[in-house]
This record gives sequence, C-alpha cells and structure tokens, in this order.
Amino acid sequence: GKPLVGVPVSVTLAMRRKVRNHGSSERYLRAVAGGAGAVPLLIPAIPDHFDARDMARRLDGLFLTGGRANIEPHHYDGPPFPADEIRDPDRDAIVLPLIRACLDEGVPIMGVCRGIQEINVALGGSLHYRVHLVEGMLDHRRQRRKQVYANRHAISLTPGGLFEKLCGCSEIVVNSLHGQGIDRLADGLAVEARAPDGLIEG
Repeated sequence: GKPLVGVPVSVTLAMRRKVRNHGSSERYLRAVAGGAGAVPLLIPAIPDHFDARDMARRLDGLFLTGGRANIEPHHYDGPPFPADEIRDPDRDAIVLPLIRACLDEGVPIMGVCRGIQEINVALGGSLHYRVHLVEGMLDHRRQRRKQVYANRHAISLTPGGLFEKLCGCSEIVVNSLHGQGIDRLADGLAVEARAPDGLIEG
C-alpha cells in the first residue's frame, strides 16, 4: 500500500473559545497525498493519550506543517511570550518528542515554516522570537492586503547541498509568512538555504 505520513495538527479555539478544534490546512494534506503519493494521517494534539515512540514506529514519514501559534520559548530557554501571544502547547507537547522518536527510528521528516523551527528546537536549537526586530533582518511576516502565498524573496541554496541537487539551481524564490526564525542551529543539522538577510530557511 501507499506510505503512511503523519501530519500533526494545530489546535484552534472556536465558538467564543469554548470548542477546541484539531486540524490542518487541506493544502498540506494534498501535498502529502498528491505530491508524495502517500496517505496523510492526522495526528491529534492530545498529549495524555500519546506515545511518541509507538507512533514513530507506525509511520513511514512525518510532515510538519506551518501554524498560527509559535513554539513556546521555555522549550529553547527563550524570554517569555507576552500575554497576548498565540500559543499551542499541546502541539508543542506532541511534536517535539515525536521528532526525536522519528529520528531514532529512522523515519524521514519534512518540515515547512513552523515545522523547520520545531525540528531545530526539538534537537536543541533556539529561535528568534521576532525576526523583524533583529538588527539587519528582513520582515518575514505575512504582508497584509497582499496575496498570502505570493513570492516574497529569494533564498540561496547551499552549494552541493540536497536542495540544490533536487532543484538543479542555486537560488529559488519563496513566500514568507513567519514571525519566528532559527537563531542558534541545533547540533547535527546542516544549512540548506538562507534568505538574503542570512536567516536560515532550510
């Protein structure tokens, strides 16, 4: 049968914040189904009923999506969030150990947007809380009143790296929708792509 790829979900609050919804954008699910020819399996963010090692052993791959909430800073010894920051602690609690379990079990992982930040944090790296507030950095956040997934800036691919080999080029243009970004790269990770301001994008 087709490979089974786990897609951890984000938790959102609806109906005046009384109903918790677990979900993922169809865009991501179609990327797994159509782009990778795999079956996407939504993994709910219910930490009390979850064993990362058991789940990793059932999966053929793990796809980490973007999401509105940022990874809580206590996971990488960052300064506390302001009170109005959007959080998703249950996704944090599911995804970070699942990344480590998948690596231990040899399960391939792909992360986009929040997903690459999750990989970095799970392995001991840190994040910039607000990239646009770091001197010399671009504003990587979504631009209001503009098309959400429009191309925003180029990224340079590392010579001889995997992305360069896959794309057959040294530079591609991407959208940009993130407020956080990689600060200290976790040990064992290699840089595949950088934005013009030097921010790691792959």
